[in-house]
Amino acid sequence: MIETTLLFCCFFLTFILVVLRNRLDLFLILFLSTTIYHWQILYGQIWVPPYSFEVGAEAKIIVSIVYLSICFGIFFNDKLLYNWFSFFKSNKFLDSKGENHNHKDFESFLGYLFILTSTLVTVTFLYQAKLDLFTYGKTELNAIYPLSASFLLAFPAGIGLPWAIKNNKKLLIFLASICLLTYFLIGFRSIAVVAIISALTAAYFKEKILSKGSMKLAAIMFLVFSTFVIYKQVYIPIKDGENISDVFEQKLEEDNRFSSLTEYLLWSAFSAEFGQISCNLDLVTKADLSEKHSLRSVLIGSIPLINNRDLNIYTETRFSDTILKYANPGFSYGLGGTFWGEVYVLGSYIGVLVASIIVIIMLVGWLMFATIT
Repeated sequence: MIETTLLFCCFFLTFILVVLRNRLDLFLILFLSTTIYHWQILYGQIWVPPYSFEVGAEAKIIVSIVYLSICFGIFFNDKLLYNWFSFFKSNKFLDSKGENHNHKDFESFLGYLFILTSTLVTVTFLYQAKLDLFTYGKTELNAIYPLSASFLLAFPAGIGLPWAIKNNKKLLIFLASICLLTYFLIGFRSIAVVAIISALTAAYFKEKILSKGSMKLAAIMFLVFSTFVIYKQVYIPIKDGENISDVFEQKLEEDNRFSSLTEYLLWSAFSAEFGQISCNLDLVTKADLSEKHSLRSVLIGSIPLINNRDLNIYTETRFSDTILKYANPGFSYGLGGTFWGEVYVLGSYIGVLVASIIVIIMLVGWLMFATIT
């Protein structure tokens, strides 16, 4: 009961601060993403059909720490650093026309480099795959054309797109969009989602929450969200030449977890991924995984060409593998991660606090950089 009260107090405090700030920036995005991915923790009940169970105290405390860190970051940024940097900028202590010009040139160089790299890789892939793009799923495309899984196809374009939108580079926006659309048609989504959110943030940066611009942004985000949810369920049947109208009916017949199309769509939109993250967080905090996952394994396992087994390290490098083997065997949607859950396993509540402060420092640093440039 105490954990639930703490969680809701932290949530409403953060919500009030975000609303009072009345601006679209990274703190709003962090608040919304934390809430969306952990809404079942807030609700107090995990729903990942056919399973449903109550949320444990540990998961509630972890999410509370994240919300409190966002509050601290907002206060630190708005009341202290913003005024300090504004003072120095107004007095030209941090301003130099020559340095600013060089900075813009370097930004431009990177923007063109990233997007043109993805464009080259995308054109190469489209030339190789041709109509196979519309007939094979991502697994088959990856097997036939390994280039389709290369991060170079979409990752650089995803980085460059927000810069291109901010600077109104129409040709680069078009090229980056083609790269991300190709990535999307292959069957991948993650980089495209992040790129779209980043691009919209760049376009509406510091827009007031209660304004016509924000209402337009909300409509765009709803359309994007709905498109990704539906496409996730139908893109394979579409490539197989099936009738779209029969897809959902067939899914309901094959999956006895759902009694209606409404329940299936609610699961697809709010539980298939968001609920799985909450589920993973709750399960890993209830289980003792301290001997199943170690910081040493994570750090050494991330170094190329080094085999953990050669160094007598037998814990899993990827936390998703740890979850599937020890905390969530048998009913995972396939999304086997939870950032805050992994940090908790590696460093308990102190680790969560330190990691959340690091995230806040990164956001504040980026916002200060945007302020002085």
